[in-house]
Amino acid sequence: MPANRMLQFKTGGWVILLAVLVSAALGARILIPALRSDRGPLVGDKKNIETYGFDLSNLEVDRSRLVTGNMVKDAIRPLTDPPTLTPEGVLQRNEAQRGKYLVPTDWVLGLTLNGESRAYPLRVLNWHEIVNDTLGGVPLAVTFNPLSFTAAAFLRPDGEGSFGISGLLYNSTLVMYDRREGGEDESLWLPLTGRAVAGPAAGTVLESLPCSLVTWSNWVARHPETTVIDGLLDFRKHYGMEPYASYYQRGMLRFPASPPVPENGPAAMTRTLAYRTAEGLLCIPMKAGTEPGLPGELAGVELNPVADGMEVWVPEGDAVAGDLFYTFWFACHAEHQGLSAR
Repeated sequence: MPANRMLQFKTGGWVILLAVLVSAALGARILIPALRSDRGPLVGDKKNIETYGFDLSNLEVDRSRLVTGNMVKDAIRPLTDPPTLTPEGVLQRNEAQRGKYLVPTDWVLGLTLNGESRAYPLRVLNWHEIVNDTLGGVPLAVTFNPLSFTAAAFLRPDGEGSFGISGLLYNSTLVMYDRREGGEDESLWLPLTGRAVAGPAAGTVLESLPCSLVTWSNWVARHPETTVIDGLLDFRKHYGMEPYASYYQRGMLRFPASPPVPENGPAAMTRTLAYRTAEGLLCIPMKAGTEPGLPGELAGVELNPVADGMEVWVPEGDAVAGDLFYTFWFACHAEHQGLSAR
């Protein structure tokens, strides 16, 4: 058979095919199963931000940095009040589905409120980006955007509302919106600052909640009573995938962020702590092999190096630590626009 024979699955062609499919999916932001929505007619033409139905007349950010994410409004399905598993339930799920739902080295966002602890796996958040949940009687929203690795948790402002995916990006980061009946009076919010930047709520800042970014094994060791969110049944096989792996490996942004990072500084996709101050965001890159210095206000935050990164443990109930967010260097740099970084 000729050396350039057609690829066959048994000769490894499936590996290349899968890589191509995942790469194409990232261009569209998500894989096809996530493109289902329960929010009615499709809104947004994937090209013009004006077609997404939001009032931009009082937009508080640079309009040129607000772009479509190559998807319609509500293309990504947030989770709302998802069921939960105990650590024992996770083990049973892992045994039942050989692809493993959650393994010890997986990263999770961990929160404790009013004595209740819960973990939000990044492998689930990759596909939903927002979880509208209630923990310890507190209505909250947990957000994670894989493009900029921006992770945060907020109190939901009215206690009953929920957040959705706008289909727009700002500095290559998720822009969420507060869902309103009939789509009226919706505002756009930036999860890296918790601030509404367009619509009736423009200028309002969400109250952030302290959350840790740690591995599942260490979280459950400290919080054996924890629960962990369960995802959607029809997404289970997708939670085992890594749709953004090649994006992280290449280190090249798919969407614009401005200003760009300096060439002599940290790499664009360096994991970074973003601390909200009165002057703006203080960006603290977590470079491999080094432990960053933290400002005195964050003295209670614990950094713990692990095999593939740095765990960040925040004190439970610490209001100051609630102003700490997680992101990539490029997103924090673009947001703080020159504020001194450590």
